[in-house]
Order: sequence, then C-alpha cells, then structure tokens
Amino acid sequence: MAIYVTRNGASRVVTRTQKGDPGISGVLPMIDVLDDATLLVKTAHRIMDTDLAILSLPWATAAIGDPIEVFGYGLGGFKIPVPAGKVIHLLGFSNSTLTDGTDYIASEHQFSFVRLRCIAANEFVAEMYDCSTK
Repeated sequence: MAIYVTRNGASRVVTRTQKGDPGISGVLPMIDVLDDATLLVKTAHRIMDTDLAILSLPWATAAIGDPIEVFGYGLGGFKIPVPAGKVIHLLGFSNSTLTDGTDYIASEHQFSFVRLRCIAANEFVAEMYDCSTK
C-alpha cells in the first residue's frame, strides 16, 4: 500500500490506498527521498535531505503522459539539472525552455514544489512554485 495525501478542507489527511496512475486530477503515491536520487514516474517525492539533493529525471524510461511531483521538506533543498539534449518547458515563464546542459530547476524555500509531466521523448513540461531556474 502507498501513502496518498488528500486535501480535506483546510487540513491534509494521510490515507493508505492502492490506486493506479491517478492521471492529471488525482493524487500520486508519495515516497521520502533522503539523498541524491533519480525520480520515479507516477510518484510524488518528498525531499527530506538536510543537504542539497540533486535529482535526476528518468529521461530514458519516462513515457508520454507520465507525471512526477517533487515537494521540498528538508532544509537542504533540491536541484533538478537538465542535461544537454534534454528539454524542460516551464509554464508561465517568458524564458520558457531549459536545454543547454547547465540549466536546472532549484528550490528557493524549504517547501518549494515542482510538478512535471513527460510530453515527448527527452522532454518534460514543469509547473513550479517557489523555485528558480538557470
């Protein structure tokens, strides 16, 4: 059984359930990440590291439509680098594409959040809250 976080009014309730891929409107199973890691598709990741966690996207294995969520929680923050030849499109930004091998998404605060979805081979779209880019 996986842990899902469900919003119930103003409070958050943690329940145990066995759901499949929730799609765009559902919730994802959440796991804790304690160090640098490769993110899993169809999973929410709570970053618990006290140092900066370097997170890799599953470029080779993500299928079109696969969602990934990253929640900051530990004090160290997180960084998601974009290797050369890979693309992340940013929703709501004028410079909306990260591509050159030195670009990244980084948390700005302890509780920063990123929602990603694979839209093509080696290509994701990202919705960010309290994050910065380079």
